[in-house]
Amino acid sequence: MSFDSLPLAQEFYTNYAKKLGFVTKVRNTNFDKTRKDAKIPINQSLHCTREGYRESRVKAATRSNRITATRCKARMYVMLDREKECWVVSIVELKHSHPCSAEKVDARCRASYEYYRDVVSFDTIYRRNRHGLPFASFVSVNHHGKSTLLGYALLVSEEILSFELVFTQWVRCVGIVPKGIIIDQCKAMTGAIRKVLPDTIHRWCIWHIMKKTQFKLGGYARYGELSAMMNHIVYNSPSSESFEVHWAGFIKEFELGQNRWLANLYANRRKWVPIFFKSEFWAGMRSTQRSESMHAFYGGYLHCKSGLVQFVHEYDNVLGNKEQKELEDDVVDSKGVIPCIGSTCIERQFQQEYTSNMFRTLQLEVRKKTDCVVRSTEQKGDTISIKVDEQKVFWGKPVYHTFIVEFDPLSRKSRCECNKFESVGILCCHILAVCSYYRVDTVPSCYVLPRWSKNVIRKHTYIKSSHDVARSNETHNLFKHLCSEFYNVAQDFVACDEEAAILRAALSDAKSRLTDYRASMRSTTLDGTQNTMPTQSTGGVILHDIQGPSRVKTKGQPKGKRLGAELDKLIK
Repeated sequence: MSFDSLPLAQEFYTNYAKKLGFVTKVRNTNFDKTRKDAKIPINQSLHCTREGYRESRVKAATRSNRITATRCKARMYVMLDREKECWVVSIVELKHSHPCSAEKVDARCRASYEYYRDVVSFDTIYRRNRHGLPFASFVSVNHHGKSTLLGYALLVSEEILSFELVFTQWVRCVGIVPKGIIIDQCKAMTGAIRKVLPDTIHRWCIWHIMKKTQFKLGGYARYGELSAMMNHIVYNSPSSESFEVHWAGFIKEFELGQNRWLANLYANRRKWVPIFFKSEFWAGMRSTQRSESMHAFYGGYLHCKSGLVQFVHEYDNVLGNKEQKELEDDVVDSKGVIPCIGSTCIERQFQQEYTSNMFRTLQLEVRKKTDCVVRSTEQKGDTISIKVDEQKVFWGKPVYHTFIVEFDPLSRKSRCECNKFESVGILCCHILAVCSYYRVDTVPSCYVLPRWSKNVIRKHTYIKSSHDVARSNETHNLFKHLCSEFYNVAQDFVACDEEAAILRAALSDAKSRLTDYRASMRSTTLDGTQNTMPTQSTGGVILHDIQGPSRVKTKGQPKGKRLGAELDKLIK
């Protein structure tokens, strides 16, 4: 094997390493000693980064950094052929003395990513497996507001090159970079994200930072008061200007000007303080606790003695369990709705659209609306600027925050400076108070996000996995046959641009007609049930006219992990 230049040889071995799952380094380079006027390389040795071995001078009990060298002999040696003027591979060793990184993103995860790619959490704190490989997972939030898996990786090490490899391979699997990613304060992760995901907004996990408060500041005499004020400033600052002012007052009040940890946090405040991310959508995620909740879930399947084969097998079981829980949530939403706490049409509007968990989140804002008062209004062109006072309790005392809401009476569109809708996707109590003040019955459709809708049919629910043997039904079969027909038609007419354009137009027209048909059917259904829909109830879930069968007492039949068992508990 030969290459036209040394960089091409290096690129080849690096790409090979990425596919296999290890990281390379240049071990040594020899130069032509006869040419003292210029450094001309004549051979080079490219090795796995885990080659060699060294003894640590730090005792194992106090050592924090891992020794990653494992005497790995995997390498490629290239030398310059002066006659042919090319670089030739003279020695190659493919066998590693350690497991290489493994990454998995199955078809269902890729399809899920299409809907949940706006923000992901990446974390590596889960326990290592038997081979000492750190386990990392990509986690997002599904339409029920619950954690969903988008892939995992077993890392060679927690170094920047290893993270670059993982991010590169993951993006290659899912096809498009995420809009935002949440990580801890790992410098290696940060460096890898800047290189591989330069257009992705990344933020630090606020939970990890606030958790360190007691360790970093616990020695201060007024720690209780200090911690409460810091939490209030970080989580409740209504604007970036307010945060700046109150943080300066906080530092002065407790004489913390010389604290390096706080100084570093303030210098990087745009990476972790929520108010600086209020204009971007984060699906309610602030920390990697989503990943950590998944890690707690892994505990029932994965452990430190798991081998690679067992690890992959058990991870499949994890996916199967999560898929079933999401399916159960979907079925619960299809059988009933959460009762409204009031009688407003806006609440009913979201009741019919949002999943139960996300509707409960909206109801929190409906309740908080009672703490809001419209104080003043000012006409500004076509819009009205409205000041809304919200009352909160801090240390047992009422505190009032004023928020500005811009309201357009013609389009009924609103924007609040708290940016809760922009960052979480849920209308805030301030906008709801304005809607109530101006007697707005329904909000524009742009405020009803498909992200949280229970009426959206998501493709990943039709992708059959190894866990779906018992779930095969007519809908899955129809989906499979339609995909086959679409593929055959596209294959026949894709060669000609004119024919492909006709096909694309026909598909677009069919999609438009089907969308209109579904909307008309949904409107008819809602009109028929609107008058009979109760608005207040003390019960848990309101069921439609078709009820499930009565429970029959069995004679000691053992409980199984079937869908109905968990479903019965959820809809009681």
